[in-house]
Amino acid sequence: MRKCSICKENKEDSQFYLQKQRNGSNRLCSWCKDCSVKRSVFSNRVRRNKNPEESRKKEREYWHMKAKFIHLSKRSQWEKSQKIKYVEYKGGKCQLCGYSKCIAALDFHHINPKEKEFSITTYRKSWDIVRPELDKCNLLCANCHREIHHG
Repeated sequence: MRKCSICKENKEDSQFYLQKQRNGSNRLCSWCKDCSVKRSVFSNRVRRNKNPEESRKKEREYWHMKAKFIHLSKRSQWEKSQKIKYVEYKGGKCQLCGYSKCIAALDFHHINPKEKEFSITTYRKSWDIVRPELDKCNLLCANCHREIHHG
């Protein structure tokens, strides 16, 4: 038998939730299951009722961030698959030194920057639009690409 710290009633141990401690052991919560449910529902309701606009704003922000995370992960998967396709089209290795270990270290270098219409890996374009732009580029490893830009 334990005494609930909120309702002050004596109840059996089965009426209290187990709390996991940092050291890995478990102990019984200080308030009963009934008070725990009432307290969580009440505190959420009170918080919403005190400032409903702020609560709605926080909920919108939460769901917006969650959707943004899902969108970013799908977008990054799409971008990786597209880059693999573009790298294979250009030969799969650096055209100066032959590097081909890591696809992330391969860049598309526009031969004539004045002819550049868009950056290949940052925009979602169809293959028919990207292919002519790829033909204006050399596939270089990051090191060779930096050396060319440095002069």
